[in-house]
Amino acid sequence: MVADSDRYGVPGATADLDVVSVADALAGRDTAVLGHVRSGSFPREMAAPTGGDGALLVTNNLSGQLEVVDAASLPAG
Repeated sequence: MVADSDRYGVPGATADLDVVSVADALAGRDTAVLGHVRSGSFPREMAAPTGGDGALLVTNNLSGQLEVVDAASLPAG
């Protein structure tokens, strides 16, 4: 999971979370991005709680939110 924060406010761009295949990214393949997950404004830090239930916590700085993503619902590669 990678936070795509649209830090510089590019016109037409949106902030989201990108699910990435690490193996494909390291190999330079165009298929590295497996999918996208909507997020709040300016997603930044992520953490998976210890002994977790498959949740991923994401901070959204500009919207002042803590987002919970169900890791089991993410695309796998």
